[in-house]
Amino acid sequence: QADPDSGKRRVGRRRRPAVGAMVSQHVLALADAFGKIADQRAASLLNILVIGIALSLPAGGYLLLGNLQGVATRFSLEPQLSIFLDAAARPADRDNLEKRLRSEAGVSGVRFVSRDQALAELKKTEGIAEVIAALNQNPLPDAFVIKLRNPNAAQVEALAADLGKQPGVGYVQADSGWARRLSALIGIGKAGVALLGTMLETGMVAVHVNAIRRQVISHRDESAQAKRLGATEACISLPC
Repeated sequence: QADPDSGKRRVGRRRRPAVGAMVSQHVLALADAFGKIADQRAASLLNILVIGIALSLPAGGYLLLGNLQGVATRFSLEPQLSIFLDAAARPADRDNLEKRLRSEAGVSGVRFVSRDQALAELKKTEGIAEVIAALNQNPLPDAFVIKLRNPNAAQVEALAADLGKQPGVGYVQADSGWARRLSALIGIGKAGVALLGTMLETGMVAVHVNAIRRQVISHRDESAQAKRLGATEACISLPC
C-alpha cells in the first residue's frame, strides 16, 4: 500500500532545488549589481552622496530641534515671576505682598531680593562696577522672585497681571516668556523640516524611478529577444 506521505515528500524534494536555484540566481544578480557599481564608481558615489544628504538633513534638523525643545522644556518646568516694587512702596505694602505670595496656591517658593543685595550682585558683573560707582544712589528696586508650580502660560500671565495691580508693585516680569516663544519657533521649525524632508525624499524617489526607467528602456531589445525565445514576464522581471 502506498504511503500517503510519500507524495508530499517527493513534492518537497522537487521544490527544494527550485527554491535553491532561485536564491542562487538572486545572489548572482546581486553580485552582478555590485560589479556594475564598482565599474561606475564616480556615479555610484554621487548617488550615495545624494541619498545621504537627503536623509541626513531632515534627521539632523529634527535632532537639533529636539535638543532645543529639551532646553526650553527644562527651563519652563519651573516658571518664575520677578516682582519689582515701586520706589515709593511702603514697608506695609511689602509685608502684605509677601503674605499674599506665600499664601498663593500656585507659588512653590518666594525669595526677597533687597535693593542693596541686587546692587551688590550687579557689582560683580565685569564692566558694571565702574558705572555703578559713578551713580550717586542705588537705582535698583526691591524685588520678589517667586517660583510657580504650574507652567501653564495662560495661568502665569493671569497671575502676573493680578500681582501687578497690588499696592506697591511697580512691574512684574515673567521670566519664562522666552521659553514659550522658543517653543513656538521650534514648532515652526519642525514644520519646515518636515516640508524639506518631504521635498527631498520625493525628489530622490523621482530621480531613482527615472533612472530605473531608463535602465529598463536600455534593455528593451534584450527583453524582446528573450520573449521570442519563450521567456515569461516573471523570468524577465526576476532572475531566472
